[in-house]
Amino acid sequence: LDRATGKGFVHDHFITGKGQCSGGKGVCQDTLSTRGVNNIRLLNAALVNDYVMLTYQRPLKAQDEQDKAIITNGTQAVIWAVGSLNANNEPTYHKLRNKG
Repeated sequence: LDRATGKGFVHDHFITGKGQCSGGKGVCQDTLSTRGVNNIRLLNAALVNDYVMLTYQRPLKAQDEQDKAIITNGTQAVIWAVGSLNANNEPTYHKLRNKG
């Protein structure tokens, strides 16, 4: 969420390392791959009492080779992170307290 404008955004990424995207390695947006698709859709973004709330959706079935299918009959780990972006709006390494 851009606190200056109040505009929210989400991006579909694939992760091959802890660093920012360089040469297709690291934390890269799916669209940087020739077969990648940004199939994340932002539904709502809000800042309430200094808490950022983003609601988004994506298909249950994987849409490209970087995605994993979301299972509906058991538990599944989901990786998410909140942190700083560089000048190219790409994630940079962030502190442990900002991810889960």
